[in-house]
Amino acid sequence: MVSAIVNMFKWMLGLGFLGLFLFLTMSGTTRISGRVMTLIDPSYASSHMPLIASVAEHASTKWWGYYNELAMLLLFVPLGLYYSLVHKITHGKLFVAMYCVFATYFSCVMTRLMLILAPAACILAAIGVSHIWGKAAKAIRLAIIGKKVAEDAPIQPKRRLTVELAFSVIVVSFLILKLYIYHSMESAAFAFSNPVFVSDWGRKPDGSRIINDEFRESYYWLKQNTDPDSKIMAWWDYGYQIAGMSNRTVIVDNNTWNNTHIATVGKALISDEETGYQIARSLDAKYVLVYFGGGQSMNTGDDMGKFLWFVRIAASVFPGIVEETYYNEQDYSFEVDKPSKKLRESLTYKFLYYRFGEMQIYRGYPAGYDYARGLEIGHKKFDLKYFREVYTSKTWAVRIYEVLDPENRANPYSNGQWDHRRLLTPEKQEYSAESGYQNSGGDIYGK
Repeated sequence: MVSAIVNMFKWMLGLGFLGLFLFLTMSGTTRISGRVMTLIDPSYASSHMPLIASVAEHASTKWWGYYNELAMLLLFVPLGLYYSLVHKITHGKLFVAMYCVFATYFSCVMTRLMLILAPAACILAAIGVSHIWGKAAKAIRLAIIGKKVAEDAPIQPKRRLTVELAFSVIVVSFLILKLYIYHSMESAAFAFSNPVFVSDWGRKPDGSRIINDEFRESYYWLKQNTDPDSKIMAWWDYGYQIAGMSNRTVIVDNNTWNNTHIATVGKALISDEETGYQIARSLDAKYVLVYFGGGQSMNTGDDMGKFLWFVRIAASVFPGIVEETYYNEQDYSFEVDKPSKKLRESLTYKFLYYRFGEMQIYRGYPAGYDYARGLEIGHKKFDLKYFREVYTSKTWAVRIYEVLDPENRANPYSNGQWDHRRLLTPEKQEYSAESGYQNSGGDIYGK
């Protein structure tokens, strides 16, 4: 009787939560987020939310990703799943098996959800190894000490492992697990331990490491050479890094909840120089930072590699933007050696390749050779009217441009000569306990 009441209460509780979820969803009080919808329908993000689809962690997991993350555990997970569903089923084993099945599906949809699959894979692999070693150990024990059987008991032949095979199974599985431990230590030491903005380029003949530290150096330059109140316009991928390392305000950052704001920055980066300048001014941006991989083979993960995502995200908010206009008119390709008119006039193209056509980065390659894409850029000579280059790192990976002030505005400093490196900043007003802050009736600007 008590068991029936408990089961009824569980069903009522489950149906109650389901009904509440459906009510909140259908009534509009809450709604399923775009990321959750992508898990339900993997094509949802690419069709409706290009911002979500543009994130690398939201891409589908490649087949080699499972081996890279789980390695030798892939040999034992199917065994553990089999024994969990067939041999002495318990609620715990059933839960782990269901957990693994759902986590496998979710990890296929988004590569970042491999983290969810990892615990289930470890538990199921442990169950599989436990059963293998248990059967092998039992076979060895029976071969050594034997099994007492009553004289009148009928002989029931049963298939068992031979001693040699049992020893081989234990040794081989132990060596496989040892390799997995070595693989995990190597991955933790090299793949998962390096900071994003400090990269390891290999080792010298003497064994010392070659460290590329120009990203941190660039952020430090930004911190030391710009006004503390300056706002930096860059793609949202670098927002947290700029804010944390340079202590500067960014227009957009990795908190991607504001799709419209990110689309506005994307529109500025794909527009011509004059339009991009107007957008940067409207956002009160003083500097624009771009990433360029053509000088060091950044695996096309730079701003040119992300350019089409700029277009798609901007087009999701501004319907007048058409992605096809950025492709080459003759063969419908998107290459920097034969850029379309809109591509070569875009702010991103100009910021990445400004003065690059004059530089020969590698011996044996022509000037203006984009090493990341393996192409010589097709449009080399152009000037900037509304922006000024203020910083380029040693391998051109980070480039920073200053948003110039309008020409028809006089400089309040230095007898009308415009100082591009200074901003108007309110002077700190004096404070007294009797009268508080002394207000002169308007803003006081310092020298």
